Amino acid sequence: MSEKVIEFAKQLNATRILEVRQIAFEVLDKQKAARRSLTLEDFLELGEGIDNWLSVDFFAGFLVGPTWREEQISDDVIATSAKLRYSP
Repeated sequence: MSEKVIEFAKQLNATRILEVRQIAFEVLDKQKAARRSLTLEDFLELGEGIDNWLSVDFFAGFLVGPTWREEQISDDVIATSAKLRYSP
């Protein structure tokens, strides 16, 4: 079941439509088993192409924050990702 939820969220996310991406992140937030099944590759794919602060807030608040807090992703992953994506 989790795999189907993750695939659905990825399909929503791939539309690159702001509101639809938000729904993708909310679906994963509500489906805790699916969120816990996300791999690092899934996170990278879901975070690809984020181009506005609202999407950043949803991605961070619904996915990255909770999984980081639950130690599903490490401090090193967060630090590396921040350096790669947001350094001038």
